[in-house]
Amino acid sequence: MYAFVEGSLESRDEPVVLRAGGIGYELHVPERHRLRLPSPGETVRLYTHLHLREDEMTLYGFPSTAEREIFRALISVKGVGPKVALAVLGDAQADAVLRGIRRGDARPLVAIRGIGKKTAERVVLELEEKAAAWLPAEDGRVREPNLPTDLPEQVHEAVLALEALGVAPERARDAVVSLPAGPGVEVADLVRAALRHLHPSR
Repeated sequence: MYAFVEGSLESRDEPVVLRAGGIGYELHVPERHRLRLPSPGETVRLYTHLHLREDEMTLYGFPSTAEREIFRALISVKGVGPKVALAVLGDAQADAVLRGIRRGDARPLVAIRGIGKKTAERVVLELEEKAAAWLPAEDGRVREPNLPTDLPEQVHEAVLALEALGVAPERARDAVVSLPAGPGVEVADLVRAALRHLHPSR
């Protein structure tokens, strides 16, 4: 029903509120991404998943389509609802959890609130093969599908940050990849430089 919502960020609180077309949309966003959102008033694009129940409709928002697909895969597993899937993706150690799924290790999942041992084992059993597609890199971190895996990790994180700020995925990739990114370059520096490249008049 909704592919994404793009508009002015009204609130970074949980749930996030985006104003688009005169409507304020409440979106539940993974915690680690919510904390990276810009100040209210900035334009943000979030890729959405609409969860329907008999008594309510809930909108979830993600910085990339890749993250949304992982969310959808998680909620396809019996015993994993949207709140638990959101907690997995929002956890500070989410990358370690996803690496665990990829290698068939359920232990990192058990540390997530709301997931017991049996549910964690079910997630690994059902999603281990899919996780190989989510995490094609050697180190198992989430990659955007069209970025070469030999690029520095800061490049991938900068692209995700730009997408969270509302930059179209293709423009974000092109802007960041064109920048020098040595081992000591910070993600924040790449994001600032990319924004200057995209908006030279600012």
